[in-house]
Amino acid sequence: MTQGPGHALAQGHQRTGVVPAGLVASSKRQGVDPFAYVTDVLTRIGARPVSQLDEFLSDRWKAAHAALAAD
Repeated sequence: MTQGPGHALAQGHQRTGVVPAGLVASSKRQGVDPFAYVTDVLTRIGARPVSQLDEFLSDRWKAAHAALAAD
């Protein structure tokens, strides 16, 4: 049985909530406000090269924002 391109789109559509849910869960584990974290990540991620995406990991994001708050 051959599956057309519509099949792949349907499977991808079923997983659309996985990434946002992962971001929220990760932020909660780090003790970070999920709304602030996800809003900041989604606002700034498009302007970063792939080599700098690790700064958006919740533990690193938290440390960077704690340093900014201390200044």
